Amino acid sequence: MIPPRSLSRPGPPEATTNGVATPRPRDRAPAPAPAPLNQDHPARERIVRKVPLWNTDPRIRAGGRSHVGYQEPVDSPLDRRAVGGCSRQRNDVLLTRAAQQEPEESTLNSPDPETRGLGRRAVLKYTAAGAAGISATAFAQNGAFAASARFGGDSAEYLQKLYRDALDEGGKLVVWAGGSSPNQEVRTREAFVSAFPGIDAVFTVRYSPVQSALVNRQLALGGLEPDLVQLQTLYDFDHWKAQNALLPYRPPGAHAVFPQYRDPDDTYIGIMTRSFGRVSNSSLLSDAEAPRDAGDFLAPAFRDKIVIPDPTAEDAILFAFYLVTQKYGLRYMEQFMEQRPLIVANAGATTASLVSGQRTATLAHIASLAPVPGQPLRYVVPQTDQFMTWPQTVAIFRRARHPAAAKLYIAWQMTVERQSTGLQWPTRRDVAPAAGWKPINKYNSRLNGFREFLRDRAAVERYRALIRTFIAP
Repeated sequence: MIPPRSLSRPGPPEATTNGVATPRPRDRAPAPAPAPLNQDHPARERIVRKVPLWNTDPRIRAGGRSHVGYQEPVDSPLDRRAVGGCSRQRNDVLLTRAAQQEPEESTLNSPDPETRGLGRRAVLKYTAAGAAGISATAFAQNGAFAASARFGGDSAEYLQKLYRDALDEGGKLVVWAGGSSPNQEVRTREAFVSAFPGIDAVFTVRYSPVQSALVNRQLALGGLEPDLVQLQTLYDFDHWKAQNALLPYRPPGAHAVFPQYRDPDDTYIGIMTRSFGRVSNSSLLSDAEAPRDAGDFLAPAFRDKIVIPDPTAEDAILFAFYLVTQKYGLRYMEQFMEQRPLIVANAGATTASLVSGQRTATLAHIASLAPVPGQPLRYVVPQTDQFMTWPQTVAIFRRARHPAAAKLYIAWQMTVERQSTGLQWPTRRDVAPAAGWKPINKYNSRLNGFREFLRDRAAVERYRALIRTFIAP
């Protein structure tokens, strides 16, 4: 009997490769669909992060829109389509196409610090905007930042908007800054109010631990005075962030700041890099005679010639000595104290002692990278020792009464103009330091070392008590 014909059409015989059957086409599993690009995809990161963020903030202007952060605008039609109103599927196609494109030519090594690190298209857009932007004179007449032409149209317009919003909310700003002298921020205030006439900026300077303690008291009891703080006590910012006390804000240039110097959630950011290096009187010591490593201070020539701020008085000086004893051991403290150093209260007293010639060198102090006319201070970094640096960090409080003015201040501090004229290093990687100096990450200093040291408060206090036995036995 002939079997009935199968209703299904027989397929071709299976092929074999080295004795292993190869599945027929209909037996193969369907190819997986390409996964849609998510927020972490590098192509989407490169495009989506260029969109300005907007939010309604009734504290700045009732019923109006205001920037809560600034990000570089889109710079090509493809970018606009990819982040515009088209469908998600269309977005994924465009993003995939963008990811497959050859990367832009980098300008990381550009001699121009304002365009270093930008792509070729961004540089063309940047320079075109600068050429067609608002003139510095016209912008100054409008009461806005006089050097705006350096930023191009988008950043200049953004600063203008913040300036108008700051005036609308009352034209006042209250800053609590960390420092050892009440007049430490006088020049900063003068520069800010000169750039933005009509803004009444009040700076109060105290030691950073004192400022943070007062802030904690006011957060607990109400009636917070400062709009923003500018402090050295880096652990406080993590504490306030955990309390949800900080207002997230992403200023222009934040993308170029060292990652160790800013919060990934934009609740705080470093606006200037500070360091304790070796400082000496250049009129009394030649370059060859100036001490660089900690061991140099033990030479007989420096007996009764050294001045230092009290290492137990503040965390920054304490950390500078911590780095020394980590390398040389605690025996170094005994040998150092045998040199009979002059121990003073703060940085201001250290500077006065060096400038007057009372003492000639200090192990850990701040001074300008570029020589200051009329001031015989020489700042050098160690030859082999690790030295301490930290970002002077700012944050805005959610309870701030003048949030627009606070944002304006941070945005102003992050401009190329301010970053390139600071006392020491900028926090932005795309801004060159003073002539003759390398970027801070090219020296023997861990960018996040001070922050990590501060986080273990129990260990900090144990080390402080240990050093106190040498300083005041």
